[in-house]
Amino acid sequence: MQTQKYIEDDKIIYEVDDFFVEKIRELPQRLAFYIAKQIDNSAEDLPKLNSWTQKVGGVYTKGYEPVYYEVEFLNEHGTVPLFVDVELIDSDDYLDYYIENLILNFNEDTSKAKGQEGVS
Repeated sequence: MQTQKYIEDDKIIYEVDDFFVEKIRELPQRLAFYIAKQIDNSAEDLPKLNSWTQKVGGVYTKGYEPVYYEVEFLNEHGTVPLFVDVELIDSDDYLDYYIENLILNFNEDTSKAKGQEGVS
């Protein structure tokens, strides 16, 4: 499966799988843009785990009702994160991620992700 690369100042900060691109294109445009912006701002801070994908939760609160989602990624030591899937989830699943401190937390002032093992 081919991957697309995101390049900023000639430095690859993450890769995006074609399946991820297809899935994010199916989402409403504002939600997709919001998720992409969260990924841009948190990719370098995501936890690393060799040989296994991981998931983080997120919430979009700019609409009429909150929209909860999860992002699946592979982030091994010595490589850049590879985003492989995005799914809409319910509030209970989001709360599970929140309790585990595995949420994308985009704040325009701090632009940080929350999670385990080095994610601030």
